Amino acid sequence: MFLSKYGVLIAAFWGMLLLSCTSHRQTDPMTFWESYDFTKIDIRKNEFGLERLLMDFILALDDLPAEEAAQAIVHTMDIAKKTPLAFQFFTDKFYERLYDPISTLRNDSYYSVVLNYLISSDGISEVDRAKYRTHLALVQRNLPGVEANNFSFQRATGEVGDLHSLRGAYKLIVFYAPLCKACKSTMPDLKAIHRLVQRTKKSKVTLLTVCATGRESDWLHYQAELPEEWINGYNKEDEIIRNGLYDLKAFPTFYLIDKDNKVLLKDADMERLVGYLSSLS
Repeated sequence: MFLSKYGVLIAAFWGMLLLSCTSHRQTDPMTFWESYDFTKIDIRKNEFGLERLLMDFILALDDLPAEEAAQAIVHTMDIAKKTPLAFQFFTDKFYERLYDPISTLRNDSYYSVVLNYLISSDGISEVDRAKYRTHLALVQRNLPGVEANNFSFQRATGEVGDLHSLRGAYKLIVFYAPLCKACKSTMPDLKAIHRLVQRTKKSKVTLLTVCATGRESDWLHYQAELPEEWINGYNKEDEIIRNGLYDLKAFPTFYLIDKDNKVLLKDADMERLVGYLSSLS
């Protein structure tokens, strides 16, 4: 029993030593993980340190062209695949950091690379492979640079419109749900964006809020919460979610598109959105 405990302590010690000796020294994403021997690192005991390193790795990807960033992600998964626990760690943490709606590092382009890798990997069950394929189809919808999926909406007057028919050099779409607490807490920020857009002189920004799910009565009651100048639409019969037109991980979700309906910002956080809109004024 003593030897068993002693062995565990030694393994944990060497794992922490390996992490501390190389932490933050490697900034090239292509070689970031090459000094780590995951067969000698206790993944569970060093999860916090590894996750911090993973965040550094993701941030470093932003300095690379898209193709090289994709190669670095694939290389990372190749290294992790040599150890089952490491492979599971990177699979789970890439999901949390690149896809989870509360992550400030979320990036659908990077996560698409991870999903493609998992789909083509040996040892993945057919159930998981099918799940990853479905997930990938959602992630790749409405990426920046492609035409945003069109959808219809009903206004409080009963008039029916659609996204592509709206005019404006820029169109800001806010997907929300009337009973969503996060949406209500975001309202001061939305009104600040409204004031920012009003000051924009070089271009016209059309603001469209879309109730993507919920009862029509709740949507009508919510009208008073929104500025009158905004177009407030109701997506009847949950068309957007039911047909998977947009990957709505959480509410509210923000998209910015141009006059040709090309996506500029997908699922943008408030900081990126305000920064982009400020550059237009």
